Amino acid sequence: MKKSEVLRTIADVLKVEIDENTMKAEVPSWDSLRHIQLIMEVEEAFGVEIPIERVPDIDSVSVLLGLVGAEEG
Repeated sequence: MKKSEVLRTIADVLKVEIDENTMKAEVPSWDSLRHIQLIMEVEEAFGVEIPIERVPDIDSVSVLLGLVGAEEG
């Protein structure tokens, strides 16, 4: 999957402009409920499964991109 597609999905869920350097702490709308929604949307949209034990580690867009294996593009 392309990184640009994943970034667009993340931005749509969070309803803010983001880039791969965006941190969770910088986005007021990225609360605990939105965190779960974000993970579910990305998993569904791209056919990936994020291990439940990694969910608390997702503190930035770049970590999420790495977990789903997004590639340049």
